[in-house]
Amino acid sequence: MFDLVAGLRHLIAHEGSDLHLKVPSRPLVRVHGRLGPIPDSVPLTGEDTEALLREMLTDPERLREFAAENRAMVAGTMKGIISQRLVPTPDGTGRVAVCEILTMTGRARDMISDPEQTGRLAEVIAEGEYYGMQTFDQALLGHLNAGRVDMEQALKAASSPHDFKLLVAAQGRRSTSMSDIAAGAAGRSPSPDGPPGGSRPPASVVPQLR
Repeated sequence: MFDLVAGLRHLIAHEGSDLHLKVPSRPLVRVHGRLGPIPDSVPLTGEDTEALLREMLTDPERLREFAAENRAMVAGTMKGIISQRLVPTPDGTGRVAVCEILTMTGRARDMISDPEQTGRLAEVIAEGEYYGMQTFDQALLGHLNAGRVDMEQALKAASSPHDFKLLVAAQGRRSTSMSDIAAGAAGRSPSPDGPPGGSRPPASVVPQLR
């Protein structure tokens, strides 16, 4: 782990003005206006910076305040997150980008700000199709139905293979509403969920990568 005291001593000895600690960079010092790495240092990890933070903020209350401020900053500035996994095509000639998408809504912002609710963000993504959100498994289902991936590769890439099998069996539906039952009785296909009177944004098309 990075030795903070040794780093500060190096800074003072070289008449530096500031010390930069950022993942995944090596510790940097600014000397006479120029940034450069501390000799023989190694890139910092998230565990390093977390340990350094706790070393500097020994007061638990100050540590909580710092965490709350960071959460509020992230919630207030972030527009969304897109993560992807590349899944082989059935013929093995290419790969398909399977994307999980979170867009910032009031509910997502509140959950990021509240550490006790952050773990429920997956629910927001799964239920946020109207706002352009989708989980990895929901995206996988779309590619599976379109024939861009097969079931074997989909199960290997799924966040939860067991839940993905259930999703396939239900064709992506998370629940059955009274309107679904009525539609089924009338011989109609259930309409997609969405806010009353709202129009669903067009689904994005993810190109196949070769």
